[in-house]
Amino acid sequence: MISQQDIFYKCDHGQSTITRNIRQSFVLSFNAMSVMPEDQQHRFNVLAQRWETATKNMSSIQGQIAHEDYIKIIAMGSLAIKFILDRMRVKPGFWFAALRALTEADPVLEHHRGDIHAMTEDWLNWGEKNAYSC
Repeated sequence: MISQQDIFYKCDHGQSTITRNIRQSFVLSFNAMSVMPEDQQHRFNVLAQRWETATKNMSSIQGQIAHEDYIKIIAMGSLAIKFILDRMRVKPGFWFAALRALTEADPVLEHHRGDIHAMTEDWLNWGEKNAYSC
């Protein structure tokens, strides 16, 4: 799991744009952790919709995962895992980097890499095995 300490460590050693955005987003999200889960679900939905809209024509995966709203979702911490998996069930998207960052897992089978639908299925199966299913 990604932790506050991990994020600050990465931010203090090599101030890339992505880690700076993570640090800024994490501080905002860390302060919002006392919010009720329903509010966090709403926040996730707003961020996810904005990210999907802003990056739908973007060919660069690096650009997609560097987007401010994607980073804010990662900064939500482990709470975001279920939200992401639930969204992937109805609308596959490039959530793989966020899930890897949040879980430190990578259940995607080698022969599925590059196939977004197969990769999504691998992550959904992982979610079921790890009690993140509905």
